[in-house]
Amino acid sequence: TAGAQAGLSLLAEMDADRVKDHQPWWATRAHLLAQSGQQAEARQAFERAAGLSADPAVRDWLMRRAQAVR
Repeated sequence: TAGAQAGLSLLAEMDADRVKDHQPWWATRAHLLAQSGQQAEARQAFERAAGLSADPAVRDWLMRRAQAVR
């Protein structure tokens, strides 16, 4: 999980105004949160990423990932 924490730290350094509506940023954050054991936060980030996706297949995949996080 050290790698996940390092990745989350790098994401946190990005300009929040530029990434707040960037779906790949949220999907990456969700993945790293899940890897680091932060399940509730991961679910929220997957849901946010899904909400930002224009592609129905990507949106469905992200929502399945959100539901699979335990």
